[in-house]
Amino acid sequence: MLTNAREIELDPVPDLPPPNWYTDPDDESQYRYWDGSVWTDHRAPRLAEEAGNRLRPAGDVLRGSFSLMRRQRRGSAVAIVAWVLSYAVVVLSFLFSADDILMGELGEIWSRVSEPGFDATTADNEAYFESLEFNFTVQNLAVLVVGLLISWIAGLFASATVSILAVSDLRGLRLRMSEVLRRALTKVPRLVGVNFQVLMIGLVALAVIVVPSLVAPALLLLLIPFFIAFFFLSMTVVSLAYIFAAVGPAGSSLRYAFRLVRGRFWGVLGRMLLVLLVAMAVSFVTGMVVGLATAALGAFWWVSQVANSLVSFFFAVLITIATAIIYHDLGGESE
Repeated sequence: MLTNAREIELDPVPDLPPPNWYTDPDDESQYRYWDGSVWTDHRAPRLAEEAGNRLRPAGDVLRGSFSLMRRQRRGSAVAIVAWVLSYAVVVLSFLFSADDILMGELGEIWSRVSEPGFDATTADNEAYFESLEFNFTVQNLAVLVVGLLISWIAGLFASATVSILAVSDLRGLRLRMSEVLRRALTKVPRLVGVNFQVLMIGLVALAVIVVPSLVAPALLLLLIPFFIAFFFLSMTVVSLAYIFAAVGPAGSSLRYAFRLVRGRFWGVLGRMLLVLLVAMAVSFVTGMVVGLATAALGAFWWVSQVANSLVSFFFAVLITIATAIIYHDLGGESE
């Protein structure tokens, strides 16, 4: 018989999920069976079965992009403004650095080249340009570097904002703009990481071709298929990786994007190329019209530059939305 027995308190055992098929924590493209206590070795394809995951026709992607942009016009406008401001920062930092590098002669150079009938071969102009001195110091270049960095971060922030808005809209969620901006800001480091990954992969692949070509110059011909392949992958895998980095859970963005396009690479590429070609065609026509209009009205050159920039950023938003639609159709995850 026990005496003076003390009551022992045990930590409660946390409730475990019931037995069922869940997303494999090691591979999001698979289901894995959980028996109630441990993961089993039973797996089944996941992404290919969710909601059919059928890619909508290319025309529907384009129409859906315009429609979603119209519904989310407020958020789209915020992204465009962010891109415009980033562009302005680059221009101002470039002008500031250029004036310092040219030792305060930038204004004089501009007044000369902007004169009607400017001729660089005249004796006066030749003497002036030959007399110019340059001051390439770290301090002068630092302003340009900082401006480029700010512009880069602002562009990633704008891209994340559009991605979050688009995927939320496609899934029937209505987020406050403040929440969208907060999420977008937290996703910028992930997008920076994707940028560096793509850059390093591209540099390594390029080195693999260029270094052997020092011995056999004929290998430089491989640069043509390299740049074609890099462009195609940028249009598909890299674009989808940016969407995942902006809206998805923690994980390798590039690896996840590769799994998404597996078996449907050409379908994704065709849809992205259609959106890109339409954007380029409309931007080209708009640029010509704006240029002719400003020339006829005698408007300042910067008016056409601003107008063309707004058109370019409009289509940057459109392309991001189109990529988000394809991401959604492929069964991409979001937080």
